[in-house]
Amino acid sequence: MPRVAALVLAIAAGCGAAAPNTWQVHATAAGPVYEYTEDTKGYAPGDPGGYLVLAKDDTPAGRRALRTVLAGFGTVDEAASGGFVVRLTDAALVQVALAPGVASVAPLAADARRGELGAGDGTIVATIDLFDDARPEEIAAVAAWLTAHGAQLAQTGGTIVGTMSAAVAREAARLGPVRWVAARVGDEAEAAGQAR
Repeated sequence: MPRVAALVLAIAAGCGAAAPNTWQVHATAAGPVYEYTEDTKGYAPGDPGGYLVLAKDDTPAGRRALRTVLAGFGTVDEAASGGFVVRLTDAALVQVALAPGVASVAPLAADARRGELGAGDGTIVATIDLFDDARPEEIAAVAAWLTAHGAQLAQTGGTIVGTMSAAVAREAARLGPVRWVAARVGDEAEAAGQAR
């Protein structure tokens, strides 16, 4: 029992509530949106965060079993690193960390939320995917943040498409509800750019 108590305290200290200065809240016309540091160690209290969860048994069967457990907490994405990405509340984080088959749970770093954004800080057409459970007010707050940073949005919703600087797209990966940011290429990018 002391091991479980120590684990819960470690999770609360290291993953749940963020250490000072690892996040800031931006007020937008649509409501607040949290921005985290590149290598955040946790999320603001009450703000669900994206986590990378690794299986103890890194075999196909072990990973299937872990995916089944995680599915009870929301949409589960496979990560390139071999783990799973899931968005968790503070309470769900503790439950997942204590679940059988879980080797580790860590906040999803900003660079794990970014695809190809091109070299430099030129203008790009970017696709910004939010977590599937992003609430309407979170979607609106991310769109408002992007617009305030000079983005011209062609599409909003769970997937936001717009023209913006690569620097703004990179920074958007640090916003709490954002799961993935990447530059669009080809005909899709041209069409989105003309929709401005």
